[in-house]
Amino acid sequence: MGWSELGAEGPLARGGRALRTLGRIGLLRPRFLVSMSRAYLRHGQSIATGVAAAALDRPNQVAIFDDAGELRFAELNRRIQSIAHGLREAGIGPGSNVGILCRNHRGFVEACSAVSLLGADAVFLNTGFAGPQLGEVLDREGTQSLIYDEEFGGIVEAHGGKRDRYLAWHEANSGMTTLDELARQPVSTKIPRPAKPGGVTILTSGTTGTPKGAARDSSNTDVEAQLGLLEAMPIKAGVATLVCAPAFHAWGLTHTLTALALGSPIVLQRRFDPLLALRAIERCQVDTLIVVPVMLQRILALGAETCRRHDTSSLRATFSSGSALPGELARAWMDAFGDNLYNFYG
Repeated sequence: MGWSELGAEGPLARGGRALRTLGRIGLLRPRFLVSMSRAYLRHGQSIATGVAAAALDRPNQVAIFDDAGELRFAELNRRIQSIAHGLREAGIGPGSNVGILCRNHRGFVEACSAVSLLGADAVFLNTGFAGPQLGEVLDREGTQSLIYDEEFGGIVEAHGGKRDRYLAWHEANSGMTTLDELARQPVSTKIPRPAKPGGVTILTSGTTGTPKGAARDSSNTDVEAQLGLLEAMPIKAGVATLVCAPAFHAWGLTHTLTALALGSPIVLQRRFDPLLALRAIERCQVDTLIVVPVMLQRILALGAETCRRHDTSSLRATFSSGSALPGELARAWMDAFGDNLYNFYG
């Protein structure tokens, strides 16, 4: 090794940066490292690995707060395993392509985790799709199965084609197979670790035509880029994250999966409501808030008196992306909630 490699950009310096960053986040605890190692050996580089590790590390900690209540890591992991078994028995596995049409709730997390556990590919579908858009995307992406919320049953029935279907969020007994039913099935065998992690496809906005799929291989990640992002974001393991941004888009999905990997509780609401967001920050002691700028605007539009009535002192970091953040909006947010705003747009 030459002396130049010991400089600021050398491998030793990068290793030091990584250790400092992981230590700050809270990932160098011996129990966490052992739990993550065990989960990785069993599941590989899967979306479900973080949940499995957290189930070993902190089984009784709340994993998800959503419109249905609380779900702890041990129970979430058990449900994911059971759902994966049910999907596997239906023929889903490596090489399969599964469309996920869900709002922000536990069913979204369970669906993408179970699909990843099987080595299948997931296509995240926009909940604002019109029927023809949905049909065209499903055909183009080669999607064989659909996991969707009950409210989208009309467009799925009209444009979903002859695909296997599973309900995620549902209010009534429709006769369809649901994730809840699969989650209640006992599991007696382990899911085989796939030879290759399942991929994910995130769709473009579709403003210039039919949304295009941007495939991402979860086994081929830029570690240096990820380290740089973690250095820039003051995130911590084990603290509550409220993901207001849609989880099917890259911004919301990134933070949903990051929170799972860190063993952090996730607060999810099926529809963004500014007042309910404030209540969730107070009730769940939210540390990190994930938004797009219009959500900041809608919260501030409630008025200073309404905002002050809610205890948001736990809020340490507000991450904004998805569109440009106007300077006046940023200043107004920080005047109301403190200097906790980080702009990641672009």
